[in-house]
Amino acid sequence: MIITASKIRISLLSVTCGAVFLSLGSIVMRSPNYEQGADSFSFPVRVKLLGWKQVSSTRKLDKIEKNSEIINQKLYQYIQNDLALDIEMRYSKEIKVRSLIKKYQGIEKPAEIRQRPNIGYYGIGFDRGRVYLSACITPQGNSTYTYEQFRENEEYISRLDIKHILNWILGKNRLREERCLWTHLSMSVEKSSPKQNYQLLEKAWFSWYKYWQSSIYKN
Repeated sequence: MIITASKIRISLLSVTCGAVFLSLGSIVMRSPNYEQGADSFSFPVRVKLLGWKQVSSTRKLDKIEKNSEIINQKLYQYIQNDLALDIEMRYSKEIKVRSLIKKYQGIEKPAEIRQRPNIGYYGIGFDRGRVYLSACITPQGNSTYTYEQFRENEEYISRLDIKHILNWILGKNRLREERCLWTHLSMSVEKSSPKQNYQLLEKAWFSWYKYWQSSIYKN
């Protein structure tokens, strides 16, 4: 059988491509960020919130269960005159706020979904004497309330350039990022109307979102 130069080049090219893909796969598998569940996130002790004074937490969040979608969590509490604001932060592997609210807050009634330009979607509602605002802060783009909104807003497709792919190979970021900082703000309505509280929650949320998105939660 006669082996031509063309066949030799094709064989060498196939072997080279195979070696490259095997090397890339090995690098990705060794990447510390490859498995999403292995990540961790440390919450700061104090976070400034415009118009509010932070106070020491008077209650604790439930202990994180084994194999939970929650990786880490922290409760922040604030006061403004005679109003008290609780902000529960949970670093989650799941971007489905509706199911998270049901599981961790025991809220069955669907929230009213709202949208804010340059921030994104969030849910707002009332349950058992408290108004609440809940949303997921993602590192790619806007905040989301449903997974479908996350899919609409995610920017990872537009970021698939050479730099992004190289950073993914080196373990500096994921090709597709689905982490979430689930934020749940709530306050009692005993001394004011729900409508007034909604306005206060939204104002606090806009400031809170910008802090986490621009200062802490980055790839």
